[in-house]
Amino acid sequence: MAQPKNRKRRDEPEKSAERKERENLEKKADQYVQKRNEFNDQANVARGERDLLNGKRQELMGKMDELKRKRDEFNGQLREHKEKRNEFQQQAKLLIAKQRGQKRGKPEGPSPIFRAKELQSEIRDMEYQQQTTVLTTKEENKLIETIRKKRFELSGLAKEAEKAKQLNVDLRNTSDAIDQLFKMADAEHQEVVKFYKLAQEAHAEFMKVFDDASRVIGQANAKHAEFVSIRQKADEQHQQFLDLRSKILELKGRDIALRHEARAIIKEQRQKVNEAVADPKKLDAHAEDSLEKLKKGGKIQIG
Repeated sequence: MAQPKNRKRRDEPEKSAERKERENLEKKADQYVQKRNEFNDQANVARGERDLLNGKRQELMGKMDELKRKRDEFNGQLREHKEKRNEFQQQAKLLIAKQRGQKRGKPEGPSPIFRAKELQSEIRDMEYQQQTTVLTTKEENKLIETIRKKRFELSGLAKEAEKAKQLNVDLRNTSDAIDQLFKMADAEHQEVVKFYKLAQEAHAEFMKVFDDASRVIGQANAKHAEFVSIRQKADEQHQQFLDLRSKILELKGRDIALRHEARAIIKEQRQKVNEAVADPKKLDAHAEDSLEKLKKGGKIQIG
């Protein structure tokens, strides 16, 4: 009759308590490894999602920088045209006040740009007079001195004089100059309105992208926190595995040592049996010795 497969053979040694403990620990360690790997997979997914969000954030930040640059450029154009508009309006009002002969308190002097324009016109007229009019030596010297003083004053208004070149208005005809200045002011005002709208549109788009970027940044930070949390769990599982592994290696070393010791005893007993068979006197001594070893070390398998 065939021996059942699940029946332990007579010569198969029983598992020691330490070996059983080691096998239980190995199963538990495998569970820690499996759980650690699951957490690592989840962490990799969270990291990938976080990196995608960070890429989107960088894209939005670049778009914000471009919109901010455009908005600032439009605002700069707005300020420039607004300054010109105000200057033209101020010059027109000064001419109106001069034309009406208003003398309320101390008369207000012309603006630097307007004064530079006046000086340019006056110098040009005086130079024309010098070239086309017959003057005495005294009159010509006086005219030259006046031109010199006006040029000196104009040199102190260098920046304003540069702007005055764009003020293409003939100040000798006050009424025409007033009309021309208001037309120029209106044209500049249209530019102010245009660049104001462009700046507002750029700002509105900037704020929309800003809101999108803020939302993406929040999502990216949340994903990063999730990634860190999962990685911590994976690290905890890995540490548990390392702790068990140390115990397993310790038990495995002791189990191997016990096996080597058992094999040495079996080898020694076989050798003595062979000698005892050849010498009957030694057989009795071997039996007594085996009994003593059984008392000290437990069961001894021979075969």
